[in-house]
Amino acid sequence: MQTVVEGGNLIIRAEKNGEQGLVCGMDAIAAWRALLGTTSVAETCAAMMQARESAGSYDPQTGRNAYTTAYEGLEAALSDTAAQSVSMMSDSGEVQDDPMTAARNRTRTALGLPPITNDADAAVQAAMLSGEAADATPTTGIDTDCVDSKAIGRLFATEAMRADLDECEERFYESLMPRQSQQN
Repeated sequence: MQTVVEGGNLIIRAEKNGEQGLVCGMDAIAAWRALLGTTSVAETCAAMMQARESAGSYDPQTGRNAYTTAYEGLEAALSDTAAQSVSMMSDSGEVQDDPMTAARNRTRTALGLPPITNDADAAVQAAMLSGEAADATPTTGIDTDCVDSKAIGRLFATEAMRADLDECEERFYESLMPRQSQQN
């Protein structure tokens, strides 16, 4: 498969019969990373390619869908209300160490993706805090065999690509931040 950036989009071109391709902008990558808690662009792209919204995850009466819980979790975390508003219980019955992981896991499960276990979450946090993540990015459980992780890593190793993705991530988080009411 060929992995390139063209016109601001990451393009993964399927070259063999049966391979999947992907075209997505940096804003989409930033949003999916935040909503699913993935640790790398490769893992995020693999999640995008594998996600399948399960039957019944959309409620036409309320408009809630597979992503609603992750959005609510992020909004709550950004407004410091996560502890009161997000259930810590995952669909598998495991009690998560933090409400954001619990919210992400509900979304991941609704998309047919593996949940982040407490052990995986702890390993990711430890690697990031120790600086080991730069050498071998830990994974949250998404199978990345469907993407060329090395090619994606090389593309995003450039300062320009990292800066572009950082800017998109900042914009995404900013869009979820509580707005201060303007008083006249």
